[in-house]
Parts: sequence; C-alpha cells; structure tokens
Amino acid sequence: MPSPVSLRHSYLDHDPDQPLPACCIGDALNAISATLWLLADLFVAPVDQCETLNSDSARLGMFNQLAIIANTIDVLADRIGETGKASFTTPIND
Repeated sequence: MPSPVSLRHSYLDHDPDQPLPACCIGDALNAISATLWLLADLFVAPVDQCETLNSDSARLGMFNQLAIIANTIDVLADRIGETGKASFTTPIND
C-alpha cells in the first residue's frame, strides 16, 4: 500500500500537525505580498496593449491564486487572533 501523500499549503510551509511558529506567519505574509505585487504588475500596461487574462485558463489561474491568498489570510488572521489567548505556536489543522 502506498504511503499517504501530505499536501502542503503553498504559502504555509510547515507540517500541519505541528504548531505554527511566528516565522511561518511572517514568511506567508511576505509570500502573499510578493505574489500580489506580481499580479499588480500584470495590469500596469495600457488596456489596449495588455494581453492579460485573455483566456479561460488564465482567468482560472488568477482565480485560484487569489482564492489561495484569501484562504491563507483567513488562516493567518485566525491564528493571530488566537495570540491574545495563546502563542503563535497554536497547532494549525486547516
């Protein structure tokens, strides 16, 4: 029987069964910021010179990136909200 594969969250690089340290939260926020700057750069050109999101695949890819970012921010906000009661080492199982 093959061993189970654990999917990693693209912005939270840690074992989900282990506590989420503060450095992971900072790393995730930095990765999100970099990705949002990348996406923002796609829209700098004038509209008549822009070929961004002109296919279903590109729009689906953008949707998936933004959904992942939104999910990550939700998870981080929950963990940061818990810091008043606990430390950043609260286990994450989302």
